[in-house]
Amino acid sequence: WKMGSSDKMVAAATALLEDADQRVRMQAALSLSVLGEQSLNRNRALIGPALVASAGLSMDEWNVSALVLAAKIFPDELFSGVMSASPKDHNIQLLSSLAQQCGSREEKASRCLEVLAENFRSDRNVVLRSFAEGLKSTGLNGKRKLPDASLALLAGMEGAGDEETVAIVANIRRGLGLPMTDGFKMLSKRSLILLADTSAADSLRIRQFPLVDFVAYKDKADVLFGCLGQQQPLKIQELAARQLADIQEVSIGRRIVDQWTELGPALRKGLSDLLIYNELHHDALLSGLESGKINIGEMNFDLERRRQLLWWTDNKETNRRAERLFTDSGVTTRKEAIASMAEALTLHGDKLKGLKVFENLCSGCHRYGTVGIEVGPVLTEINRKSKETILHEILDPNAAVDTRYISHRIDTRDGRVYLGIVEKETDEEVILVKQGGERIAVSRRDIKRFSSLGVSLMMEGLEQSMNQQEMADLLEFLQKGIEK
Repeated sequence: WKMGSSDKMVAAATALLEDADQRVRMQAALSLSVLGEQSLNRNRALIGPALVASAGLSMDEWNVSALVLAAKIFPDELFSGVMSASPKDHNIQLLSSLAQQCGSREEKASRCLEVLAENFRSDRNVVLRSFAEGLKSTGLNGKRKLPDASLALLAGMEGAGDEETVAIVANIRRGLGLPMTDGFKMLSKRSLILLADTSAADSLRIRQFPLVDFVAYKDKADVLFGCLGQQQPLKIQELAARQLADIQEVSIGRRIVDQWTELGPALRKGLSDLLIYNELHHDALLSGLESGKINIGEMNFDLERRRQLLWWTDNKETNRRAERLFTDSGVTTRKEAIASMAEALTLHGDKLKGLKVFENLCSGCHRYGTVGIEVGPVLTEINRKSKETILHEILDPNAAVDTRYISHRIDTRDGRVYLGIVEKETDEEVILVKQGGERIAVSRRDIKRFSSLGVSLMMEGLEQSMNQQEMADLLEFLQKGIEK
């Protein structure tokens, strides 16, 4: 016996929407959500007000989802009812979900816009953005139409709103295939000027990014790349990089490679993903690796990232160039050094003697158990690796560097130079850890140049400090350790 065939059961479930138990209310909403359109319409006058009342009670994300499902044929009515309630009773997650539902359905969108235009709330932009996402989710960009009255409401919100509101309305216009207004064009150009103004407050500059998003790339390229500079606040660097990543323009990859050594550690990590996972930039990446502008170890070429270039592209020239740099088995840049020490793998090692080698050559930057100083990676778990793998990592430290341990150089305005790995980077200072564990905090305002050296803090050439037997001893110690 289906509930939809009995209006009495529908009425009973509707009454439970205001039950004292939150879980009971959720189940009541889910039960109503399975009703067919005919039954929902027949009981609309009963269900609608009960849903609004339920929305004013305490709820979690599951209750929100259940209410949205129950209002499936009239999300605009529930949205209007909730918005008309006291602001203190508003659940922003519910309003956003309902707005997204309305935006995805042309016949519901106008009413939603009317309600949003009438309610100037502090969090209206959050809801308006969800409405814009609903429009976008339909995949009908440029084919949707809204009544002239709704377009007038959009214009009104654009004229009275802040930068964020203007940007969201512009996104809605783009979703509807509508041209940008002359007022918006003027405002976006002003935003570009403000973003480039390093004397302006950081918070003001950050607010310009949504508007700058609509500026043509050729007009904003220099400003966005200027925002990647080391002297820029970290949030501005991040937002500029994010906007560049959303633009399909081949010159972006080339400019990133040219600016590579001047980019901060966190920025390079994100932009390395852009270079690897967007085929448009593969030529720039490979050219940077081939020329030495980018050290191959900096790209963290694990198997998946290598295969982006070796296998998962149809460009045969990309495959060929990548194969000259690495294979599925990994990256090796110091084949001769590895070959010269290969005999160490056949020799019997003494772990006690290996401990002495570790203390003399490695403990200034690495900790193994209780021995050494933690600057580079802690090596306690290295015993899970084969001796051959450990040998390769010792002799070829730049083949696959964890980006946290890339060496950096800071030149200060008074002529001092510091080398080390970046432990912490803020808008106020950069903290470097030098070999031996010494920490240096350098104020941003004192930095003349801050650049990546593109290599591990662990220098190449360690094989020159030991013979093959000492290497065998070191490998034995790293794999076996010393029992307490």
